[in-house]
Amino acid sequence: MAEKIKNLVLVGGSGNIGAAILTALLATSQFTITILTRASSTATFPSSPSLRIIRSDYSLSSIISAFQDQDAVICALGQAGIGEEIKLIDAAVAAGVKRFIPAEYGVNTINQNVLPLFSGAMDIKMNVLDHLKNQEIKGLTWTGIATGPFFDWGLYNNVYGLNINSHTAMLVDGGNRAFSVTTLSQTAAAILAVLAKPTETANQYIYVHSFTVSQKQILSVLEEQEGRQWELQEVSSEELTKDGKALLSKGNFTGALKLLHVCFLGEGFGSDFTKDVEGGVANGWLGLPKQDLNDEVKKIYVGQVQ
Repeated sequence: MAEKIKNLVLVGGSGNIGAAILTALLATSQFTITILTRASSTATFPSSPSLRIIRSDYSLSSIISAFQDQDAVICALGQAGIGEEIKLIDAAVAAGVKRFIPAEYGVNTINQNVLPLFSGAMDIKMNVLDHLKNQEIKGLTWTGIATGPFFDWGLYNNVYGLNINSHTAMLVDGGNRAFSVTTLSQTAAAILAVLAKPTETANQYIYVHSFTVSQKQILSVLEEQEGRQWELQEVSSEELTKDGKALLSKGNFTGALKLLHVCFLGEGFGSDFTKDVEGGVANGWLGLPKQDLNDEVKKIYVGQVQ
């Protein structure tokens, strides 16, 4: 796939990652961008001559129409919306789209221990990857991008056991295991790098990070930033797994957060992209900027990250 990617569709451009991707795309002035959103959505978007908005009923025919003459589709739907991805992929094939970037991000989906942990609740992610592979023969290429938790968003939402509102730290298995995290801006930069290297990234599942650190390393920087010690709690990944599965089996999705803690912080789930995955992170050959834990924490405390 040597053709330059110029025209693209962003699906889900108003969420946390979608907004970061849109900001990065607009900043380059290299793309003609279409936002695909639901007709019922009240989301607003920046005004730009390179940006158009299509409000759709999400029927297959309307999506195919929106994807006409597009080089790439970037999916930034949240967990509630990723059930639509199979339909989006089918529409991309029908419209002749060249590249599809699924809403992968997050956990290391292809690690054999990840999806069974959720007892079927996240199987759609592997179904999407399998479906993409089956479309290669039809001319569609794809790139899956694993990021680990979004570092900045994750701090605000207690995704890895560090609660900046209550100043409490839930250390999993001692809090010393390193795991890879990626800021929203670095995730967007990775997507732009993939678009700029269509041949090298075709039909690849790649890993990126901002840095790979432990809970205790992050906690040390947070305590230094605040000038106070946090309250510590200890929990094992086995306890979290038991509690999370029990809650999820009852339809209580707070259990999913406990299981995400296990995925990111426990052993055996491929969350340290510098050691646990073949080939390590793609930051170098993608040309991604270096980011620093101390700098990113400071940005959060001075309100540079929303």
